[in-house]
Amino acid sequence: MSNNSSSLGGKQAQNEETSSLTERRNRNSKQPINRLPDDILARIFLVTTGVSIRPRGAYRFTLFQDVAIQVCSRWMNVALASPTLWTHIHIREHLDDDDVALWVSRAGRDALLDIEVDILEPYCGVAFFDITDWAEKEHHVARIFKYFCSLKAGPQRWRSLSLSILQPEPLYKFIQLLNKQPAPNLRHLYVQFALKPLTE
Repeated sequence: MSNNSSSLGGKQAQNEETSSLTERRNRNSKQPINRLPDDILARIFLVTTGVSIRPRGAYRFTLFQDVAIQVCSRWMNVALASPTLWTHIHIREHLDDDDVALWVSRAGRDALLDIEVDILEPYCGVAFFDITDWAEKEHHVARIFKYFCSLKAGPQRWRSLSLSILQPEPLYKFIQLLNKQPAPNLRHLYVQFALKPLTE
């Protein structure tokens, strides 16, 4: 008897969950934003992404793209079908190969990329090396550069590059690597070391 009642309880819970999902879908479909055509919704996403890019040094928060793909299946489909949403790649806390590869794949094979790399205190803490260890930073800078190249997302696809670091040696390493690759689309370069920005 207890098996039957637990089975009935499970089916009832499943039915309630299904009806709740159906109700939510119906309610969501009536929202004004969900009546917009996909191209207008994608444009709104693009504008929102542009204003939501965190300012340099700001505390980490969830990026708009990551929120949009979790709202509903339609938003996810529109976001994933919009390569320009995924072209700003910011490495701040560590190089997560999977995340970078995912964003590069979502940006498509030809889109120009805006690359931002901060090898500052948050990055060093997650990567378990001292913030003053310039040799380790040099290693990480080279690894990041080579990883982008391995994804066919190297300098030839960079529209902008920002590198923030505390010592000049890792910066020199990055520039040395950059000088060996063509970067025909690079329009903006921002480098910062010792907390004094150098812009070009």
